[in-house]
Amino acid sequence: MRDIALTVPHPADPDRLDRFLAAQLHGLSRRQVKGLLDAGQVRVNGRPERKAGRALRSGESVVVSLHASLAPAPELGERAILLQGPDWIAVDKPPGVPTHRSEDGGVGVPELLAARIGVNASALWPVHRLDGPTSGVLLIARSEASAARLSERFAAREVQKTYLAVVAPAPVGDAGELDDDDEGQPMNLSFVVRRRSPDGRRAELSVSPRQGRTHQIRRQLAAAGWPIVGDLRYGTALPGGAPRMALHCWRLGFEGVVVEAAPPHGWDALLLPPAEDRSAAPSEVERRASRPATGAPTPGQTTDAPRASSEPGPRGQPPPARRRATLPTLAVSRATARILRSGHPWVLPDRDTGPLADFAA
Repeated sequence: MRDIALTVPHPADPDRLDRFLAAQLHGLSRRQVKGLLDAGQVRVNGRPERKAGRALRSGESVVVSLHASLAPAPELGERAILLQGPDWIAVDKPPGVPTHRSEDGGVGVPELLAARIGVNASALWPVHRLDGPTSGVLLIARSEASAARLSERFAAREVQKTYLAVVAPAPVGDAGELDDDDEGQPMNLSFVVRRRSPDGRRAELSVSPRQGRTHQIRRQLAAAGWPIVGDLRYGTALPGGAPRMALHCWRLGFEGVVVEAAPPHGWDALLLPPAEDRSAAPSEVERRASRPATGAPTPGQTTDAPRASSEPGPRGQPPPARRRATLPTLAVSRATARILRSGHPWVLPDRDTGPLADFAA
């Protein structure tokens, strides 16, 4: 069991205890959160709290005692094998899957890969390690000798590693280097800002660490004031939560080979501003839709929007402003609206949305 300490962010979104925990603790359902509350494993401001609907305020402390068994069952997709060499396999590790088998019997990537390719897990050796929440390229050797050889390449810094990370707040500059100390050992990395969120508060970085210290990227970015989105160990809880920790091993280059893994589904959503700010910071699609049409309307634009008028409004008010062309809208059920407000618009299982026949454009 491990304790996870959270500080309710500003604004407190969601502001209900069970929804807040479900948003912040990746992979846990509302039912599992209710079980934690019933078991007295949640403390608010130091006191046990069993009321799921307890209202939260910004700055309050929430501590959860979490069993490892509550983690979702790991899976390895059909396209998980990126590339194979004579004595190694490059795997696209999904977030939430551990690199190694855990002490309590949980399976890791070698066990899942062995079941997929039909070999014994003892014949597969992870050459390096990715944290459980981290996704991306993981190198697996097919013998102990090849594992030793490739590990030496990592130790000699002959492997080029590039990660993608979404951080909040965003760095001011577009590139930089970080130099830190890890118990007398140097930690160095360089980064480049690839893109920023519409409101400028988050940024996607490409990060190249020179060493392979434990949690190096997470620690150095947090120490610089730019913690990774969804990193509850070195970062902070965010309004609306995050569906995962936003760290992905994008590329590995070794022995003349470069292996690349595209970010997983839902990655772009990690760059979006918190749900309550999205109306104030329109997306690129919304900005394009709001531009005056020239010629034929684009899909989603309305052609009957009223033009700006020089006539005064009712009771001498200023003339009405030009209405922006709008994208098509969708009426959704109340259950779906609650899911959207909780900060997870990218996860809408049919079982949670109610009758689909009632939806209308």
